[in-house]
Amino acid sequence: MTAAIYRLLKQLDDAKIHYYLQRHRPDTIDVTVTLVGKRIEISVFDDDHIEMSQFLGTEDVEDEKYLQDILRREMEYGEMPREYFARTTEKKNTDGIEK
Repeated sequence: MTAAIYRLLKQLDDAKIHYYLQRHRPDTIDVTVTLVGKRIEISVFDDDHIEMSQFLGTEDVEDEKYLQDILRREMEYGEMPREYFARTTEKKNTDGIEK
């Protein structure tokens, strides 16, 4: 049986879709695919299961001011305490109460 990473890469190659391979964790190979209006991040784990995330966008062309605004906001968020992010990203259980 062929490993999941090879099956995935063959499917992408057959569809003539360009991709990047990266490795950020010892148990995954990450495949990044960029298509019109979306970026797909695919993680293939060493046990052959696959997880993916899709990021949709408009692909509007913006000027340098737009880029500078993004960078400024990221710098501001970088200075915020970790507790803020932990509070805003806490998972909620099925009755809507934070865990």
